[in-house]
Amino acid sequence: MIYDPNEIWKIIKDDNYVRVEQIQALPGDVVLYLSVEGDVEHSGIVISEPEPNFYLPKVWSKWGKYYEVIHYVNDCPYEKSNIQYYRIMG
Repeated sequence: MIYDPNEIWKIIKDDNYVRVEQIQALPGDVVLYLSVEGDVEHSGIVISEPEPNFYLPKVWSKWGKYYEVIHYVNDCPYEKSNIQYYRIMG
């Protein structure tokens, strides 16, 4: 588990992740939930492409010290006003 948000941004940069739009999200992409201050509050892995009509992908993530959950990207207890998607480009 990574606690320092700066370390997450370092990984995103060093591993050549690029930001993609929600509508472009693919299984394997990383989803980051940013706090109002811009810190990474939560993360997950996209497991399904956005579904038609709502354009919401499903995500697999671990909710704090509790359990792993498969959920729609907007159906979780974390801040949802700034969700970003990243894909590794090699």
